[in-house]
Amino acid sequence: MTIDSQSIEEHNILSNDPLSARGLVHWQLRLARHDWQTLVNCLVGQTSTEKTFEVDVTLLIKDNESVIHSKKNHYSINRILV
Repeated sequence: MTIDSQSIEEHNILSNDPLSARGLVHWQLRLARHDWQTLVNCLVGQTSTEKTFEVDVTLLIKDNESVIHSKKNHYSINRILV
């Protein structure tokens, strides 16, 4: 079996501007054996406003190049809970 896992994280913020903070995580996992292969691809991005954290999530799952699951969600989380 072949296993390949990759991830990339990016974090940015401007001096003296905490609301400019951005975070992005891209994670990918591939599993393969002979003629069979799967892929899980996940992308998560986070920003904020004065009142909320904004989170975008994208998930893609493939089995032998056929998409078996795909989903995009956006979450707005009140900062007062933190």
